[in-house]
Amino acid sequence: MINVYDKYKPLRNALRTLEIESVLQLVRRKHGEVDSSGRAAIQDRWGSAIGIVFNWELHLLAREAMLHAGRDPWLRRADRGDLIPLVNHIRRITEEISKRAIDSGERAMKSLHTLMHQQARWQNPRDWDRLYRAHRVYGSQLVRDMFEAIVGTSLPSMITMAFATAGQAARVGVVDAAADYSGVGVTQDERDAYFAMVGASYSEAREALSAAQRYDEGWSHTWNYLEAKPLVCLWDDRPKQFLCPIPELVLRRVTEGLFYDLAKSGAKYGNAYGLAFQDYVGDVLTVQFKRSSQKVMAEEEYRVKRDRKDGVDWIVSDATGHLMIECKTRRMRLDAKITPDSEHLTETLSDLADSIVQHY
Repeated sequence: MINVYDKYKPLRNALRTLEIESVLQLVRRKHGEVDSSGRAAIQDRWGSAIGIVFNWELHLLAREAMLHAGRDPWLRRADRGDLIPLVNHIRRITEEISKRAIDSGERAMKSLHTLMHQQARWQNPRDWDRLYRAHRVYGSQLVRDMFEAIVGTSLPSMITMAFATAGQAARVGVVDAAADYSGVGVTQDERDAYFAMVGASYSEAREALSAAQRYDEGWSHTWNYLEAKPLVCLWDDRPKQFLCPIPELVLRRVTEGLFYDLAKSGAKYGNAYGLAFQDYVGDVLTVQFKRSSQKVMAEEEYRVKRDRKDGVDWIVSDATGHLMIECKTRRMRLDAKITPDSEHLTETLSDLADSIVQHY
């Protein structure tokens, strides 16, 4: 286990001189320029490109600003000239981690596992795909009632609020939780439930981020609390106003993030959720494979003597062969994502292997 706190301190010290709202607004504005490849150009005062910043680096900067930038009004307000020095601090930390942790070709190859989990998901800007999948799965009759009981709002109202708040955040950064959304069909109770789900106080966010912080090879891969609570209230005298440094996290929260709301609820939703996802996969297959020569077959039960067994979830067939599809909704644990050769990763891969061979 390595320790890079010595390389981390310059970033911490630089952020301590800056006022937090200005840093987060700087992150928000630059994040709005990120393209489909996951990066944005950095310009000088005359508009000439002098560098690039990656989406995940902006996520790290927002996380570290929440930990170290201050709320005192006398602190200096960050401007665009601060972006390159701050991003360079982040890069020096990650470069030093590579120097200290990667000592062989095998170790370098294993490090690709953690890099993939850190970077690949932010290179897919297709929010509509995620929103449709969430609408199809969580809107299913199999899980709809359970979903509304856990989240406290209907799925259409939650998605409406997500679009409204993400739009406000992208334009000005600040979202008003006391606004009236009845004009778009959202009740006050649903509004309040939504903001309770996506919003956090400054102290709550800092405490959660501090608890997860580490200064070893997992520094840049630790879970960012802003994914759970993308809206943060920075002002004690304005408890209904929230700043959103990364608007894309609002839409991620009501798509990818919903899985964890249900998982942590303690409700027995697993089987219903799995069946809803299986139905969604069937919908996709029937749309894609619709030629007369192609056939999509749903799961059928069968018996081996007296034992009842379930068949493969979906089978797609044509004259050339058969494609057997088994639907699984398991998620890889965070500790398996951020460590390239740990027992947690081995356990996760073994679990996946068991699922793959269950029909042999």
